[in-house]
Amino acid sequence: NGNQPEFATIEGCYSLNKSLKKISWTKILKKKKLYPNKKHFFKSTSIKTFNFIRLNIFPDGGIARLRLMGNIDLSKEKLPNNNFDLASILNGSKIIACSDEHFGKAENLLAPGKSKNMGNGWETKRRRGSGYDWVILKLGRKGLVSYFEINTHHFKGNYPSHFSIQTSSSQGASSIKKIIFESIKWKTIIKEVKLKPDATLIVKNKFILAQNIHFIRLNIFPDGGISRFRVYGKVQSA
Repeated sequence: NGNQPEFATIEGCYSLNKSLKKISWTKILKKKKLYPNKKHFFKSTSIKTFNFIRLNIFPDGGIARLRLMGNIDLSKEKLPNNNFDLASILNGSKIIACSDEHFGKAENLLAPGKSKNMGNGWETKRRRGSGYDWVILKLGRKGLVSYFEINTHHFKGNYPSHFSIQTSSSQGASSIKKIIFESIKWKTIIKEVKLKPDATLIVKNKFILAQNIHFIRLNIFPDGGISRFRVYGKVQSA
């Protein structure tokens, strides 16, 4: 506030060479005016994939945070031949929608490592009527699922009673609203499995589908908290 830059630009490139001296940068944000003590939102002018970003400020000053919102592109990455976590955010997976996230964000389910506390997981508010909670995720790569891992670390009196899992191999509907509507009829491959407090549960997929799974809907009954959700499987080569 008083020492912020007047303007900023952002450039990007994709390079396997860590020496950036001879890199050709692509401008993804034209010169924009910055204001004191404010959060700014700008759209990228490019749809290319980048693994290096350069922020330029004019003429000098202070920047608190830089956020880059987008999708992880795995098309250039070599994936392992053995089972790995298809649901990890590091492997391009993301949350599409959820019924509620009153006490904890659903995106925490896909985060790497063990959760630090209850707030680092996904927790819904207590229900006072019928129904149940759910979350839908889109895998970064379609794959054949071998088993699921559900963690309830730190949730001791507020974990769900049980859960079920539904899946779809389709590319997805044109809108999130339609995906939510269609997900109710997806194939149920895990049905009514009991959960335990502060524990790790591994459930094998007994329905090895011929088609690769692309979307997963995790249903929890009636509500509660889960710290992490892992989906272990393989990606078939084209």
